[in-house]
Amino acid sequence: MKFKPTQTPGKMLVELDRGESFPAGANEKTTPLFELKNILVPIDFSDCSKKALAYALPYAREFGANITLLYVARFDYAASEMDSSEAPVLEGAHLERAKKELLKITQKLPVGIKIKTVVLTGKPYQEIVAAARDLDSDLIIIGTHGAMGVEREFMGSTAERVARYANCPVLIVRERERDFVTTNGTTKLNSRHSTESREK
Repeated sequence: MKFKPTQTPGKMLVELDRGESFPAGANEKTTPLFELKNILVPIDFSDCSKKALAYALPYAREFGANITLLYVARFDYAASEMDSSEAPVLEGAHLERAKKELLKITQKLPVGIKIKTVVLTGKPYQEIVAAARDLDSDLIIIGTHGAMGVEREFMGSTAERVARYANCPVLIVRERERDFVTTNGTTKLNSRHSTESREK
């Protein structure tokens, strides 16, 4: 079985070798393997989430897909911790900083890839799942820490919940594992050891 690009962005063809057959109901002449138009990348400005973006770039380039960078601000402080008049000002300033950080990231990305940014407030996994639905996302690429125990509850739960509740496929990129892309989006396989050494 061989995969071939088509002149239509976002589609690939499957060419069968002698003796192979298509799944039942498939078109025997042209069967699209993937069709990606919209990729959602949640980002919190950590190295882990930026690594997820590095995975999204070659997908967007290959399929002519759009990337949406989503930042979700979560304000967890209790009402007693802050004067009620201060909260809107501080929250507004936080959201403005997030928008500026997203702009900095987009300015460093390769030209030719359509990028848009969205800033929301709320529980991260709920907002990510809702945004994926509202934006008609075909794929979510999200980073997660390779933590265990208590750390996993705090750092890994968002990715796990997104994978559980999202209405589209989710690619979870671990912070330190084997990689098949580099930070500039080119295809490359790195061992876990070399990845950890490079990130230290």
